Amino acid sequence: MTTAAMNAAAASAPARSPGLWSLAWKRLLGDRIAIMDPKGDLIQLGSDEDIILRPKTRFVFEFIGVTNFLNLKRVDGQHKLDLGSTLAPWPGEVPQELRGGAVIDVGIRPNDIVFDSSSPVRGTVERAVFLGSEYEYFVRAGEKTLRIQQGSLDAGQSGIVREGSEVGLKFLNPYYYPAAREEAV
Repeated sequence: MTTAAMNAAAASAPARSPGLWSLAWKRLLGDRIAIMDPKGDLIQLGSDEDIILRPKTRFVFEFIGVTNFLNLKRVDGQHKLDLGSTLAPWPGEVPQELRGGAVIDVGIRPNDIVFDSSSPVRGTVERAVFLGSEYEYFVRAGEKTLRIQQGSLDAGQSGIVREGSEVGLKFLNPYYYPAAREEAV
């Protein structure tokens, strides 16, 4: 789509439209999205589904949506979740190409963390906010605060978690990246 066509489409958009920065609105204008880094280099080109579900780099992952980043540290040949004051077992499978690193960053979307009473990763709900279609929780695990989103229907079926509750955390669909900075272990 040409710049003129994009400007015309934007001018004709309803007043309450999310605007050109919304992925939903961009989807109406074209079928592919280009993500460029701050220097202007093309990082990833693809459909909205490709960009969201298969981000090629940490930059793309962070660019699209809210993220939780945690460190995995290699201790005695196993990866452990670094929660600051404690190390918890990491149940996920680290990609082969990253297994040799002393520290790995793992990115997890707020809706990819679920409450699981059997999980060894424990936390305390510091804040629970009802947002209509979902609940947003801020959970303290060790010295880290994680943002978790749970659909209202799921919360209604499994039980709304109250502030002060201790919970187990299960991580679905983690994204692994080389550490932004290596730390001594």
